[in-house]
Amino acid sequence: MYSRIPSNFHDFGAVLIASIYLLLNYALNILGVVFYKRYLSSKFSIYSLIYPKNITLESTSIKQVGVFFLIGGFVIYFYLLSKLGGLGAVWTNIDSRTEMLAGSGYILKLYMFWVQFGSILLIRHYLVERKYFFVGIILLLSIFLLVSFGSRGNVILLCFGILLVCHYSVKRIKTIFSLRNLFIFVSLILFLLFALILRKNDAVEYYTNNPAELASDSINSFEEGFVMRVGRLERDAMVVKYFSDKDVWMGATYLALFTAPIPRTIYADKPTIDQGKYLVKMSYGHIIEPPESNSTLPNYSWPTGYIEPYMNFHLPGLIIFSLLSGILFSSIFEYFQNTGNPLYITFYSIIAFGGSPDLSVMSIVNLLTYFLLFYFTIILVRIFVPFISNKFK
Repeated sequence: MYSRIPSNFHDFGAVLIASIYLLLNYALNILGVVFYKRYLSSKFSIYSLIYPKNITLESTSIKQVGVFFLIGGFVIYFYLLSKLGGLGAVWTNIDSRTEMLAGSGYILKLYMFWVQFGSILLIRHYLVERKYFFVGIILLLSIFLLVSFGSRGNVILLCFGILLVCHYSVKRIKTIFSLRNLFIFVSLILFLLFALILRKNDAVEYYTNNPAELASDSINSFEEGFVMRVGRLERDAMVVKYFSDKDVWMGATYLALFTAPIPRTIYADKPTIDQGKYLVKMSYGHIIEPPESNSTLPNYSWPTGYIEPYMNFHLPGLIIFSLLSGILFSSIFEYFQNTGNPLYITFYSIIAFGGSPDLSVMSIVNLLTYFLLFYFTIILVRIFVPFISNKFK
């Protein structure tokens, strides 16, 4: 189990406590969902806060909206490539992509959101029309656009979004365990194997010249990268052990929420919103004193998830934030469920991957950013769909 953390964190008691906390988090998430449904649903709903409340689109309009935003994603993609010196420069320095894209965080988010949003709507349209060739073309194109900047999580999110939209807007998926779903799962695992190792500088050139190393390095990267990110018990046990003799941070990492909107080009040393970098630094045996800037932290991270409130407020924080997470998730689901509109189903599929939001700093920033991008996108839909519909009739 202990593959990535130093021996001073190897403690069976910490593993046992971390296991209990993980189960407690799930239980409190469910309790939050039930509490919202029973006591808050009729009094408060995120549905009443989101404007515009409804947009009705014909099938042709769904296609046009999808094309519009996929092209928008294309335009931003080529703008970013030109800014970074081309695709070759990005892939040659892929491990330094965070520094290369400093100050472009919002436009990068918009590009990825529009690529996902537009491609999911287009795939939904062509699935309804049973034009599977176009489905395959759009899927491959979207994956390429998302992978180009070293993103693997957004590809998984895209596939999840397609499945969710198919289930709720095309045809109900009744069988989970099937050869088709097994093929999709295996394909995603293989993608993760290669994506993890290709995120190193000069990886393409290195493995082109040393193809025999590709298989062994893929297996190692799966164990060290994918398992470490998905299987969270090891890092949670490390957190429990670390704070067994140190004070919790009393909300220090959440101060990054106030500086998050400031571009790094203006505030170069602003505190990181990716608190997972603290976990990596912690695993090196360092003492953490948040908030810290990116310049003092590793260039990669492990997801903190539900354990981040524990790092700041100990067990009371874990309990309160896990409960709030379930309440928030239930409210978002109610909004999506009440609309039945492909636009909103697509948006829900983008933000709902992984279940209830864990209310870490990164999760809060991402959730707020996605809502703002969705507002902006819907405003554009309201403005341009009548024009597009008339133009291309």
